[in-house]
Amino acid sequence: MRANQPSNPTLRAGKSPARCRHRKGFWNRTILAGSLLGIWVHLGGNNGVMDVPASQQIPILLKAFTYDRGLKERLSPEMRIGVLYSSTDASSLAARDEVVSAFERLGKANFKGLPVTHSAIETPGDWVGRAHDKGINVLYITPGVDLEVLESVQEFSDQNKVVTMTGVLAYAEEGIACWGIYEQLGKPKLILNLKSCKSAGCKLDSRLLRRARVLR
Repeated sequence: MRANQPSNPTLRAGKSPARCRHRKGFWNRTILAGSLLGIWVHLGGNNGVMDVPASQQIPILLKAFTYDRGLKERLSPEMRIGVLYSSTDASSLAARDEVVSAFERLGKANFKGLPVTHSAIETPGDWVGRAHDKGINVLYITPGVDLEVLESVQEFSDQNKVVTMTGVLAYAEEGIACWGIYEQLGKPKLILNLKSCKSAGCKLDSRLLRRARVLR
């Protein structure tokens, strides 16, 4: 190396570290905005709708867990389901009540020896902190949740190996949810986003893949 030549290639190029950090932050914000715009367009300019009543969704969504070979490894000692909703959106509040009621009607559900509990997780605000405090290891996403929150759901799921599920088709198609329920020919149909499932640590039985619409 020549004498007095800066070892940092950024400085050799005449660019300050602060300026580079600013540019990096700008591009990160630009990428995030583009991703959120793509989700918004897919949702048709709204924050999603449920095709199937929660009373029909929940038993099917939970049944899918019985085909996950990594279930006990990830969720022991119990399956703690968080119902993510927006306190500022009427459709989300209505969906929260419907989903919570569906869970309550199941009574003391048990899957592969794991008891099932549920609790509502409010947004906006520090929903991730609330989920951690409650030990949430499964997340149900209602319609009407803000786009910025949906973006953070993917990160939360990947980092904590939390399976996400929903009754909003676009959430599953965009990979925000691992699996979901939608209506096909007047009947509930399960959809799996395989990439999101793998990121969340799922080890799915091939029998489930044959019964669902699978996005690879």
